[in-house]
Amino acid sequence: MFYFREGLKENTKREIVCRKIVKLSEAIPLAIQLESAASCISKVNFVKTNRWFQRFTKTKNCI
Repeated sequence: MFYFREGLKENTKREIVCRKIVKLSEAIPLAIQLESAASCISKVNFVKTNRWFQRFTKTKNCI
């Protein structure tokens, strides 16, 4: 479990530690869920863009 946890991103690692998960079978699904959610959130553009950018930029549907 130690090596698995150390290979995760900081936010995911922190969540697993805070939830006190000690079984690898519980940690893996949670890590997958958190990592995939974090990758979708990081692609969100929080800055209002102009129409040219919106028209020529491909977006990825994370849902």
